[in-house]
Parts: sequence; structure tokens; C-alpha cells
Amino acid sequence: MIAPALGAAVIVAILAGAPAASAQGRADGVVADLPTRPGVTMRYLAVEPDRRPTVAAVLLVGGNGALSIPDRGSAAWARNGNFLLRARELLRQRGILAIVVGPPSDHRDGLGNWRLSAAHAADLGAMAAEARRRWGVTRVWLIGTSNGTLSAASAAAQLPPGTVDGVVLSATVTRIGRVGRESGALTVNDVALANIRVPTLLLHHRDDACYASPFAGAELLRRRLSGASRVDVVAVAGGDAPRSGPCEPLAPHGFLGVEAQAVDAMVEWMAAGN
Repeated sequence: MIAPALGAAVIVAILAGAPAASAQGRADGVVADLPTRPGVTMRYLAVEPDRRPTVAAVLLVGGNGALSIPDRGSAAWARNGNFLLRARELLRQRGILAIVVGPPSDHRDGLGNWRLSAAHAADLGAMAAEARRRWGVTRVWLIGTSNGTLSAASAAAQLPPGTVDGVVLSATVTRIGRVGRESGALTVNDVALANIRVPTLLLHHRDDACYASPFAGAELLRRRLSGASRVDVVAVAGGDAPRSGPCEPLAPHGFLGVEAQAVDAMVEWMAAGN
């Protein structure tokens, strides 16, 4: 079904007792290089909430995935970039351990169709294990946006049961244009979606004008997630006038101006089944 975005009042009830965060808080975060495969490391930035977290969100950005995380995290870093980079402090304020992951050391120039590989899924599985080990969280969710939805969906379809507890796909890439077809580009529909068993949220802006992520594609995708234990489409609307192209982050495709509404919706949905 397609549900409206859910209100922040319910979030407060779910996360009762979580203190309001300061504007700066711990947004500088923890930067580390995680060994994932022989000779390969993956850099991540973990933004910790004020209280010990029980839930971690592994954030997978879009574009070509060639994200360069600085040696020291910064509250101002990528402030005007990808939706999930802008959302990391909002997640932290809601008691979620927000972990931004960069590309592995053997794919620093970009991920491309490697997002659907078993090796990429294994790297994300290693990140999930690190979150449980280092922070003691009991639940780990993969959250992808735009091209990052390929990484999140593919990993969720390939990882062993219990590795991750759910997946959020936002502004999901379900269609490619002529140039994309000629270059062999893939979409989430190329993932073995029936193998995803964990709860899956499809978060979308109703006015997403990107050719690769039409709003109608989210409902069609929902029908293919036949193995997921729970699946919904949640829509948000409104926001600021676009300040970038329709497939760039400063537009409805990147939830511009409705970041808090989108984060509230995903946090409430994530908490609803637990």
C-alpha cells in the first residue's frame, strides 16, 4: 500500500526518553577504516547519539559511490550533498547510530554495477558486524538512496539471515534511460528481490522528477518484494524549490526541504515492527 508520511509525534512516543540533541552534538563522529576482505578496507563515519544506541543505520549514498570521507568527520562535511549525508544528524538526534560508508579501497573510483556483487554485499555485512561489535547495537538497517538503493537491496538479498534486520530504499532507481541501457547500467529490478526476507520500506517523494526514479516505480517494486516479511511504500510531499537538476540531491529526488519528515517516517517505520 502507499501510506502518507508519518508524524513526528509518534516518533516521540517510540523513542521516549531520548534527549534533544544540540545543533553540533557529536556530528563530527568517529572515522575508521574497516578491514573487510583480504587487503581491502572500507572507510566509515559513525555519528553517535547521546545515549547508547540499540539501532544502527548503514547509509549508502547515490551517484557513483565514490564518496571521500575526511580523516576527521565534520558537521559541515557534505552539508549540501546527498540526502543521507544531510540526514545523518537527524538520525542521530532520534537515537540512531548513523554510519556513512565510503567505497572499499579496491573501488575508490566508483562502484557502478559492482554494487550488485557478492563482494560488495560481504563488505556491508562486515560493517553490520562491526556496528554490533563496537557499539553493541541489536539491530542494523541498510538505508540506500538513489543509486545507493542498488547496494542496499542487493546486499539484503545476498547476506545470510540475521546479518541485517531490515532495509530502507529511498528514491529507488527502477528505470534507466537510453544512455544507461547502452552502457549496461542496472536498476534495483536487476536484484533477486524475492530473496529479500527482511522488512523493506520504499520511501519516495511524490514529486520526484528524476527519470530513473519515478514515484510509480515504487509501487511496482513493492509487488516484486514477495519474500519480504513486511513491505510498504511511504510517500512524502512538499519541500523547497529545486536547486539542482531533477536527479541531483537538491531537488525532490533528494527530499530537499523535507529531510526531517522523511527521517521521521523511516524511523517510525523501522521501530513499528520491533
